[in-house]
Amino acid sequence: MKTILERPHRSLTLVNRCTGLRVTRMYWTNYFLESSCEGNVQNHEFHKKSRAQFLHEIFLSLNLGYAVSYALFAYVTNWYFPSYAPRMIQTLLESFSKLLLRIAPLVVSLAPAVRNRSMSIWELAFVLIMALAALLVFVSLRVISGTRFGQFVLGPLGLFCGLMVVPGCWFMMVEFTRPGPALAQTFWSTYGILFFSEAGMISLLLFLARSWSLWWNGLMFILHSGFWVYIMLDRSGAPTVTSLLFLPVFPMSGIAWLRYSVRREVAN
Repeated sequence: MKTILERPHRSLTLVNRCTGLRVTRMYWTNYFLESSCEGNVQNHEFHKKSRAQFLHEIFLSLNLGYAVSYALFAYVTNWYFPSYAPRMIQTLLESFSKLLLRIAPLVVSLAPAVRNRSMSIWELAFVLIMALAALLVFVSLRVISGTRFGQFVLGPLGLFCGLMVVPGCWFMMVEFTRPGPALAQTFWSTYGILFFSEAGMISLLLFLARSWSLWWNGLMFILHSGFWVYIMLDRSGAPTVTSLLFLPVFPMSGIAWLRYSVRREVAN
């Protein structure tokens, strides 16, 4: 007699060719053991989703912090007044530029020791601004990630930031500091339209190729970020050495979003 811990799992009917009798064999399984195994699989997938979400939030925060820091330092090295920016942004950019150049001036006539100290301060300031902005974003994401609204927003926000936030902040700086109205048409006929067209195409490809391997989708993010990093460095250069060292957070933000999206679909 089978115990209450067991239940029939499947049956198999055999026919004796000599006698023609049918014999049905029942295969049994332990119900509580099966439930425990299913629970372990669900917990394992939940922990995988939690780790993927945590990494996604980290790289999303670093990506936003890098975008803000790079745009600020690219403005300082651009030497153009933000004539086309709103008044509040003009005050913010000018205050930051004057403070940085007062603490760490970069003048060719300075002594090499003073110039090296100023460059070190620039590197440190880049990292501090990036870290503070990333910490603010990360804490905000941690607060809302446990809510239904946070889970709804985290996916689209990760895709948007992984594609647009770094070149978008740089484009705003270029637009605010263009030398004259005549260059506005040049900007929108080249970088502006190209940016939105390329970002829209990548978004469409990611949607159509969502069932592909994670490596192929990650390659799209790498190509997208490499294309715009080349344009940014060609136009504005690298304001600091650390701006080059932290460049990988741009594509890694998109790759972390891809991994989080896959884990969320599996967990659900």
